[in-house]
Amino acid sequence: MDGPGHPGPPLRHHRRGHRAAGRRVTGLGLDRDWDGPLVAGARVYGHDAYRTAFAPCLLLAGCAFVSACYAPETRGRNIWSAA
Repeated sequence: MDGPGHPGPPLRHHRRGHRAAGRRVTGLGLDRDWDGPLVAGARVYGHDAYRTAFAPCLLLAGCAFVSACYAPETRGRNIWSAA
């Protein structure tokens, strides 16, 4: 796959860091409100901790929806113009 004239790895390899960052943010949200028990060495989180941890996901989904509403529909036409 890699050789002369090949642009490099597929795009999916570049997105792995973003997934890991999302896990880190979610984990920080869970750990911030944790005051529960340990079961077999694993933390047990309550409902409030999950709500707090996944609130940024809901916020980002809302921002993505609003951004998509403002994106123009081109119906396959080129709308680019030089400045």
